[in-house]
Amino acid sequence: MRIFIKKKVLSWGMIFLFLLIAGSGFLFETLLPYQEKNAYLYDYFGRRFERVLKEEKIKDASNLWLFLGDSQLISGLRPADLEKISGKKILFLPRPSEQPEGMLTELEELLKVRIRPEKVFLDASYFNTADVDVVPVHRSLVLNFDPFRWDFYSDPIKRKFYFRSLGDGVFFALSRIFPLLKLNSNLSAELRPIARTEQFSEIDPRLADMLAMDPIGRWKSNRIRNEGLRKELDRNEGFMEWNRDEPYTGECVPNRNPKPLPQVGWERSYSKVRSSSLDAWKKIFDTLEKEQIPYRILVIPSRPDFVAVLGKHTALAGFLDLLKTRGITVLRPEEEFPSSDFGDYTHLNACGNLKLTRWFAKTRL
Repeated sequence: MRIFIKKKVLSWGMIFLFLLIAGSGFLFETLLPYQEKNAYLYDYFGRRFERVLKEEKIKDASNLWLFLGDSQLISGLRPADLEKISGKKILFLPRPSEQPEGMLTELEELLKVRIRPEKVFLDASYFNTADVDVVPVHRSLVLNFDPFRWDFYSDPIKRKFYFRSLGDGVFFALSRIFPLLKLNSNLSAELRPIARTEQFSEIDPRLADMLAMDPIGRWKSNRIRNEGLRKELDRNEGFMEWNRDEPYTGECVPNRNPKPLPQVGWERSYSKVRSSSLDAWKKIFDTLEKEQIPYRILVIPSRPDFVAVLGKHTALAGFLDLLKTRGITVLRPEEEFPSSDFGDYTHLNACGNLKLTRWFAKTRL
């Protein structure tokens, strides 16, 4: 009798666990469209990357150019234009707030499934070389929305960067079993003035709108915006004009009202190279050189007043000096990009995108 009861309890326990896992997955898929932009985008790009890994046509491509980087690249160059310029198949895989650890992960995953690019372009910026607030944003987004990866536990570079504590490693595993946990920080963040994975300065005019909006209204607004983002990204193969809700047309509309810079003091964090990022960058270079895959570092312009406040002694400048000593080719436009070419401090609008595309077409790669 006792054995029968134990088996019955075990059976009901297994059924409950199955329903809990299934329900968690269902709720995650249901609630995801209501999350803030960066969270939704990271999940979108993660799913897109997983589809790329399974595409046999890409594995057989011999003329493949791979582009990895952050949101500056997302709004900087359009895959369709790159294909026309180069005559190559373009694999365009930048992500918002991307760091070299994320680029390293994607590169290794691609090589693991025998996707071997003919050439690789890596976007280096002020945000993926310095220890700035984008770094914890990237870490949070990866822990919440990336697929489960064993190498986060086995690779010392990734383990040290992504798992700041034992709890991070446990959460990363459990949230893949119970997907609803991925939204925990984001759902709770919706009740706070600013969500953890969205970036706003104290003087950003959108901040007042956020504070005035009730959570339900904000969730509805998020869903409408995210649906538009998905359609735009699908249509443009991962490209989008940053901070613009309308579909990209390629029409140059100069920005006559640039957003003001944050208050004084923020620029100090951009002055020192993040030491852990150098380890990841070095491993990327070593991996590509071992595989005998040519690569280029691509530096996309930022708004002139933003660059002026940062000064000459930045983490990016120090990083580029290190590249020179290693003999690595750096591609960087010399012509001026005025403030009217930018949607915000660092993301090009259609005017800047068209100008950068013309420069890329003329550049000896």
